[in-house]
Amino acid sequence: MGDLMAYTYLIGWVQQNKYYYGVRFAKGCSPDELWNTYFTSSKHVKSFYEENGEPDVIQVRRVFDKVDQARRWETKVLKKMSVVERDDFLNKTDNHSISLESSTHRGKSNGMWRKRHTESTLVKMRGPKNEKHKEKMRGPRPHVNQTGHCNNASLGLLFITPWGKYESSTEASRNAPIAVGHSIISKWCHNSDKISKQKSKFPFIVKGKTFDECGFSLGVI
Repeated sequence: MGDLMAYTYLIGWVQQNKYYYGVRFAKGCSPDELWNTYFTSSKHVKSFYEENGEPDVIQVRRVFDKVDQARRWETKVLKKMSVVERDDFLNKTDNHSISLESSTHRGKSNGMWRKRHTESTLVKMRGPKNEKHKEKMRGPRPHVNQTGHCNNASLGLLFITPWGKYESSTEASRNAPIAVGHSIISKWCHNSDKISKQKSKFPFIVKGKTFDECGFSLGVI
């Protein structure tokens, strides 16, 4: 699986207050395919889409070099957000996504075994998108601020740092004891890896510890 790439993503319908957080990994896959040629593997997303139309939240949240890292991160986020217990998420499990080798959703165990999407469904999913949807994606959206960053507060996320808990990485940056950019804070909060280099500029980043152990993580409002 070392030659596979992976990314996590968020799909959502703001007006209906419904979201889905998932992971995608496959040979030759790319974040550019999200909702262009790849529409998630969830039957719940497919059903909701057919009833409610195009989502207005289509975000690649993080790209990974290793599939296992992506799967672990997806599970971590889903558990922290308690998506299984929430009505605003379409996710029905917070377990690891199934690997390609051991998938129980391949062959006859897949509900779509020897079935095909209807022609109308394929036309709707593959586009082109209608003008109303294109305008919605171009214009201001409540779930994304005007710098293109997700408004995590609307999704119930907190940025947890050694100096406090904040509803956005920008707010965490403003309150930091030393100068540190919001994008760096966001990266630290999303990262569960061990720190390989000591950063003398940032005394709270300690080589050999994980970012979690240094006090950086995501939480739920």
